[in-house]
Formats: sequence, C-alpha cells, structure tokens
Amino acid sequence: MRKMKTITVGVTASALAMGLAVATTGAKSADTPTTFELTGGSLTVDVPASADLTPTHQALGLTSVAGSLGAVKVTDDRGALAGSWTTTGSSTAFTNGTYSVDAASVSYTSGDITTTGTVTAVPGTGDGGSIGTARAVVTASAITGVNTATWTPTITIALGTDQVSGQYSGTITHSVA
Repeated sequence: MRKMKTITVGVTASALAMGLAVATTGAKSADTPTTFELTGGSLTVDVPASADLTPTHQALGLTSVAGSLGAVKVTDDRGALAGSWTTTGSSTAFTNGTYSVDAASVSYTSGDITTTGTVTAVPGTGDGGSIGTARAVVTASAITGVNTATWTPTITIALGTDQVSGQYSGTITHSVA
C-alpha cells in the first residue's frame, strides 16, 4: 500500500503579482422583494357655516344684492393619477317668511381660484349664471396626487321692483364629485 503525502502550497504576493489565478471565496447575495401600499383618501368640500351678503342694511329699490359667500375649499386626498372633479352649486329660494325671491334669481361667480398640489382648477360652465338649478361652478383636471382648490364666490340675487322689506334666508349648496 502506498502512502499519500499531503502537500501544502502557500500563495504568496509574488504569485499574485505574476498573474497566477487564485481561487477565492466571494460574497454571497440574496434579493428580498419589497412592496408598500398607499391608500387614497376622500374628496371633500368645506364651506362657511353661514354668510351675510349684506352686513349693513340695504334700502328697498335696489335691483340686486351681492356679497361674498366666504371661502369654499375642495380637498382631494384620493391620490389620483390624471384625475378630475367638478363642484356644483345650487340655491334654494330666499324667503322672509311671507315673501320670497325665486332660486333662479340667485347667481354665482367663483372668483379667483388658488390651488395646491398638481391640479388645474377653472370656473365651471355655470359660473356667473343662475344656480336655481345645480350648475358646475368650479372644475378641476390634470390632477396628480393630493391637491386643494380654494375660492371665495360672490353671490348676486336679482330683486324685483315689488320686493318687500325683511330679512331673507336661503341655502347655497355645494357638492363635489
């Protein structure tokens, strides 16, 4: 039986310098697929709790009464890509208990619109006209992500020559979809 001898070979710097290939143990790597989810929120409209169009008394004989409704703000937390929304405005008749001004006599002008985020907001097709029937007052397009739009509309109520004195009340409604 023949005996085997073990020979130990050392690799020296001079061997590496001569270009000899030296086997080395490389680092191992592994991948971890990773995900996350963003959940969109809602589309909301905030309006003033109340508005007084004529903070000072108005004399009879006027052809119209106009004033600021206060800030209206749409917040879009849906996180849409290429989204849009439309805000509509409508009005009830204004009444003093016995006499009323028809809702068709109420008009709405959005005024300047201030935005945040990526959104293009413009006055709607009903802007400046009667809101006796629901009309688009502000529309938004080119939406990406979270955004807001704020405006302060002017409400104008056309009055008849037979208008009687008193405090008139009505409701302006905004909706967004």
